[in-house]
Amino acid sequence: MPVPEPSARLAAKRVRAMLDQAATLGITTGGIAVILSILGIFVYLLLEVLPLFYPATVTPLAQISIPSVQSTRGIAVGVDEYLEVAYVLHDGQIEFLSLASDQPHLMQSIPLPDSITTVGRSAGRDHMLGLGTTQGTVIPVTITYQVAYDEQRRSISPHVTVDEPLLIDPAHGPIVVLAYQKLDEGSVIAAVTEDGRLWVAKVQMANGLLAMLEEEGREGKEILRSEVVEKPAEPITALLLNQAGDTMVVGTQQGRLVYYDIADVEAPRVLSDTMAGNTAITALAYLVGDRSIVVGTQRGDVEVWMPFRNLSAQRDLWLAKVRAFSPHSGAVTSIAPSQRNKGFVTADSLGTVALHYSTSHRTLLTIPGSGRPVPALLMAPKGNGIVTVTDDGEFHAYALDNPHPEVTLSTLFLPVLYEGYQEPLHMWQSSSGSDSFEPKFGLVPLIFGTFKGTLYAMLLATPLALLGAIYTAMFMSPALRSVIKPVVELMAALPTVVLGFLAGLWFAPLLEKIFPAVSAMFLVLPLSVIIACLFWQLLPA
Repeated sequence: MPVPEPSARLAAKRVRAMLDQAATLGITTGGIAVILSILGIFVYLLLEVLPLFYPATVTPLAQISIPSVQSTRGIAVGVDEYLEVAYVLHDGQIEFLSLASDQPHLMQSIPLPDSITTVGRSAGRDHMLGLGTTQGTVIPVTITYQVAYDEQRRSISPHVTVDEPLLIDPAHGPIVVLAYQKLDEGSVIAAVTEDGRLWVAKVQMANGLLAMLEEEGREGKEILRSEVVEKPAEPITALLLNQAGDTMVVGTQQGRLVYYDIADVEAPRVLSDTMAGNTAITALAYLVGDRSIVVGTQRGDVEVWMPFRNLSAQRDLWLAKVRAFSPHSGAVTSIAPSQRNKGFVTADSLGTVALHYSTSHRTLLTIPGSGRPVPALLMAPKGNGIVTVTDDGEFHAYALDNPHPEVTLSTLFLPVLYEGYQEPLHMWQSSSGSDSFEPKFGLVPLIFGTFKGTLYAMLLATPLALLGAIYTAMFMSPALRSVIKPVVELMAALPTVVLGFLAGLWFAPLLEKIFPAVSAMFLVLPLSVIIACLFWQLLPA
């Protein structure tokens, strides 16, 4: 008969079995928890990344009919940053529209001179316009919005300031094409008269004797003007000034782009003369930052051109086409850049409005038209809305949701031609203190940097790990090995992210205090061992 085991041994077996079951349960639970945690992190990261690729969307806000619009000459449109009060300038008047209520409606109308032939809009978030007239003058107009709060309710009141006309053409020829740019002290104007002459003028505000005259109530402005003799032979159809007012771009009926230096308005100088195509250039606009030039044509082409410096110094610079977007079905009638990023909207003679983004080289969305031309449109100052007006007086306002237009697989993993560079590059520079900054989201430098950091870490860690393993297995005492080996195995089971977090949180502050000593240790310690060994060999046996 088998001898029954002692009760103490049976109790020990039961305890061991219970501990084994508990360990199995703990290990299983921990493993499942780790897997679920990793899956949760993956889902979280996926939910964070997916919005980067969401498409742009627009939501109609208002549609108002303005029967008093009679022509497309001298028409402009705008809206405040809250998308609550818009305006339409046309036929010698400014009409303000309320968009905040459930029933959008006309608020008020302010008369202007009825001799307006064309409108030039100053770049920037402010609503500063130059109105060309039949007498060869330009009337500066500034539209401002005053915001007030009453019992936590916001009210917006528009105000219009009309300055004295500025004589641009001494012969009083009607202005048919106009570019206007407001400066800190004065303004710069480029104008084409009906007889085809091209004028540039700089208005300087009062200083010295002029300031004294202004204090006496007399005119305190000085106008420097000149007729540009070195101009294209074909008719000029579009003009563009940068925000500094020192360069001018001219587009012609034959598709020519001429780039001028007008820092000295009395001596304009041609920097580049480029044939952009065989169709008329109908619209020009600078993207925010005044480097990229958006060109719209009679054929419906939408292109982005950039100036490049000639490193051989044979000429100052040249303009080159860098991007072409989905074309319109009709002639491009107007272009409006965003003041927040490198996006812009275009409209055509069939009423279609398209949203584009330059860096990612994409047409983000298209708003179908009614078949009527859109002579004026604008992106809201915060880039969250679009307002348009057709030639028959149909005003439309849209809310725009376009949070990440610069992110595509191409911009993440392929070289991109950024503003100010001569060739496409892989770059990462995600932010800046200026709205004119062009975000650069190339992941290749980050991926390469990760591999490089891993390689350097392995070069340092591999010899240490191998030597430590050899020492632990062959030379360390069994008592110490029984403690060190489980600790190393537990550390190997921990995620490297956790170890890095502990290193950054706890070890880095300690290392910062003794970093010179730790850095010197890698050189001093081996040299000390070598010198000690050599000295040992010199000692007597």
